[in-house]
Amino acid sequence: MLWQTQLFLLVCLWTIAYAFAIVHAIKYKSHGIPALSVALNYAWEVLATIYYREYVGIVWCLVDTVIVYFIIKEYKRQKLQLIISLLSFVICSVACGLFFEHTVVPGLNGFVFICFLIDLIMAADFVYEISFGKIAVNPITLCIAFFKLLGDYMAWNMYRRNKIILAIGLCVLVLNIIYLIVVCIRLTRRNDVRHKD
Repeated sequence: MLWQTQLFLLVCLWTIAYAFAIVHAIKYKSHGIPALSVALNYAWEVLATIYYREYVGIVWCLVDTVIVYFIIKEYKRQKLQLIISLLSFVICSVACGLFFEHTVVPGLNGFVFICFLIDLIMAADFVYEISFGKIAVNPITLCIAFFKLLGDYMAWNMYRRNKIILAIGLCVLVLNIIYLIVVCIRLTRRNDVRHKD
């Protein structure tokens, strides 16, 4: 029962983060989730939808398709970013396909393990993008960061008995907290500058 409750919360939290990412794209005409992260996540979700055939996967895949549309629209002039994202999508798809049912970590199938590796890459990608000013900082960015942190924590908490997932989850948690703190600091500074004017 606890596992199902955690899964339900994870789905809700990430769906809220996705919804904020779409609102961000519409309102600010820019991405709220880095293109590399979207590509990796989309690859995993497409394959998960095909494999698991659950409604949640289908809904997430559809929502991610909207986010992919906005990423492509934003980056259509930046060919290198699109090529990197496309290659990431292909590589992740192949990796997920190859390790789909294989046990690469004791007690965990390869597909779930790759999901956690993707989370780690995504968390690092968010920190990288915010560090170099590639993500616009605004209240919606803060909401994405907050719900992403909670969603990732919930996923990690579900599998924390596995020592490798525990280590990956702790790294993701630290990176997500760093991202949230940087967003808060930049948002506060931006608001301070506005009040001085």
